[in-house]
Amino acid sequence: IDRFRGRLMFPIWDVQERVVGFGGRLIVDKPDAPKYLNSPETPVFSKSKILYALNRGKRAIAEKKLAVIVEGYM
Repeated sequence: IDRFRGRLMFPIWDVQERVVGFGGRLIVDKPDAPKYLNSPETPVFSKSKILYALNRGKRAIAEKKLAVIVEGYM
């Protein structure tokens, strides 16, 4: 069974623009299921070492010398 079934999927990229994992948000009613589910830890995906969407914002962060960090995918 697909571990991400019934979830809205978000690809997770590293700063080199490579997809290294996925995050999924539950969108169906499953009371015992976790609301958010990530890919398992692997040599290329470590949740504690990847900042979601940094690949898209790194240039603006460098130019402005400012970043606002929030939790979640949206």
